[in-house]
Amino acid sequence: MSLLPDRTGGRLRSAAGASRWPTRRTLLWLLLWLAPVTAHAQAACVAEKSPPAPNAEILVGDWGAGPHNRRWYPATTTGLAAADIPRLTLRWVFVHPQGGRLRSQPAVTTDTIYLGSPNGSVVALDPSDGCPRWQVPGPAGVRTALVLVDLPQGRRLFYGDEDGAVVARDARNGALLWRERLDPHPDAKITAAPAYHAGRLYVGISALEVLRAANPLYDCCTFRGGVAALDAVSGERLWYTPTIPTPARAQGRRGLIGTRFGPAGAPVWNTPTIDAARGQLYVGTGQNYTRPTTPGSNAVWALALADGALRWRRQLLADDAWNIGCVTPLSFNCPAQAGPDLDIGAAVMLLGSGAQQRLIVGQKTGEVYALSPTDGAVHWHRRLGRGGPLGGVHWGMASDGERLYVPISDADLKVLIFRGAAPPGPPQPALNALDARTGELRWRQPDAPCATGNCAAGMSAPPTATPAAIFAGSVSGQLRAYAPTDGRVLWQTDTAVAFPEAGSGAHGGAIDVDGPVVAGGLVLIQSGYAGLFAGGNVLLAYGVEPATPAP
Repeated sequence: MSLLPDRTGGRLRSAAGASRWPTRRTLLWLLLWLAPVTAHAQAACVAEKSPPAPNAEILVGDWGAGPHNRRWYPATTTGLAAADIPRLTLRWVFVHPQGGRLRSQPAVTTDTIYLGSPNGSVVALDPSDGCPRWQVPGPAGVRTALVLVDLPQGRRLFYGDEDGAVVARDARNGALLWRERLDPHPDAKITAAPAYHAGRLYVGISALEVLRAANPLYDCCTFRGGVAALDAVSGERLWYTPTIPTPARAQGRRGLIGTRFGPAGAPVWNTPTIDAARGQLYVGTGQNYTRPTTPGSNAVWALALADGALRWRRQLLADDAWNIGCVTPLSFNCPAQAGPDLDIGAAVMLLGSGAQQRLIVGQKTGEVYALSPTDGAVHWHRRLGRGGPLGGVHWGMASDGERLYVPISDADLKVLIFRGAAPPGPPQPALNALDARTGELRWRQPDAPCATGNCAAGMSAPPTATPAAIFAGSVSGQLRAYAPTDGRVLWQTDTAVAFPEAGSGAHGGAIDVDGPVVAGGLVLIQSGYAGLFAGGNVLLAYGVEPATPAP
């Protein structure tokens, strides 16, 4: 039976109400109880945990559940059968030391859950109760999913941070091994998890210079996206391919003050997809920040694994130049003829085999494409939503091989006043299932607003496919399990609520950026994404209570 912390009575209380007194000395217990709420409300985790087992089986070791970014977890990974789904209940709550925008999808072994926090700390948790095995601080917020890899030198954790660095840690104790910043631009970020293959990490580089453009005194813009390959052992950069081949140059004056620069932008927000058979990787890019626009923006790129050379490129939306200056008074830094900001934020997916193999691409336009992995030719194309700056297809899709599961955000945020008219038509937030081979729609389940709390609708986070159910979250905070065959909702829970049993400050919010992780009999979800949606500070673990033996 899982333990949830109870700070009101100074005891550990189980989900069923049973209790036991802690074994630590009274003084230590009092100090912990009076301390500010931190990870898992530390008062509940006074017992010292053993270190992670070095040879525990890795159940989930990357963002996309494999090199093809399908987000497909087999039953051997999930530990859940179809009959278990309606019986899922909250087992424990982990409270981040700092909440707000939670972005770090956990990595999981049979023995340990590894997780990063917005304050830069990384923690290894015991899956049975969510208490730390170890916890270490970091210099910058953890911005990506954690990648867990066994190297000859030992088990390693990799992730990207808010300073635009890739970080390597020893999974046994969290010790820092190396930290490599990939782009000197002050606004560079690593938003998507690295992809590991054959001793190398492949990393996309993005930036938030698009937001700095709100400052009317800022000379916008100079960042250009890129993809880098690093040696996983040393962190040495092996190659770097920018998405805009030449650095930004002065393009003229901005009225009476400052200089306008370009071309800029084309960031890479997604985890690279590895195609070992063809010796190449695939990424999608975002819009340009200024003019002139470039053919590498809003495009799918195929790069050689060996040296980063461009194999082919397919642009899906041309002439899209936009930055946040376009929504500010007087529109300082907004490009002339501003574009709609409809980039490719979601990871590209590689599906099928042989001549039928396809790249599946989701875009913020609300459209899905199937491309040839050899030359980028379009085989089919389908529109599923209205689209908009927050999706459309925002952070990712999933597939069981037969069906393609596509969440549509279409978040209708009236706080964003974009130049020109809103995207035409009503928003269509929903989870859609397409035939993975033809793109035909098999079913659609709308994202109904929640009954209480933050009731905005929109499915921005990537879903997760399993044999028993498709798990997907909403910006409303709802987490649902859908039947793979027809989309029936098998189970749902509202995460945008307070969790007083985990401490007075524990609360959930929007589900965005990182998707559900289903492993070892647990469904893990981060709840909280501050800014345009509801912030929060919790990792929630749902599971099935063991059957009570008959008397």
